[in-house]
Amino acid sequence: MRVTINKQFVKDAEDRLVDLADIASAAVVVRAKARCPVRSGRLQNSIRRVKLPGGGYAVGSGVPYASNVEYGTSKQRAQPFLRPALDSLKTDPPSIDSVSSR
Repeated sequence: MRVTINKQFVKDAEDRLVDLADIASAAVVVRAKARCPVRSGRLQNSIRRVKLPGGGYAVGSGVPYASNVEYGTSKQRAQPFLRPALDSLKTDPPSIDSVSSR
């Protein structure tokens, strides 16, 4: 038995990985917003994803106090929202039906 891996196979696999990264990063944004503590809504509304030049995505917030909320300070307890959203992908992965149908 022999399996041939040609350029088209590799390209198709790369395309699927890009699709999966897109779906996973979108899920992290939704889950982080759901877990984010809300006072004014500024932090929650600032959670975004950015496509990286080399491939993949970064998810985060540009609000200056986001890390204080995520990790806490000496005067404020941590209220993690971003890391738990990312970790949730391990136990509850997003649906990949949209990728499978391509």
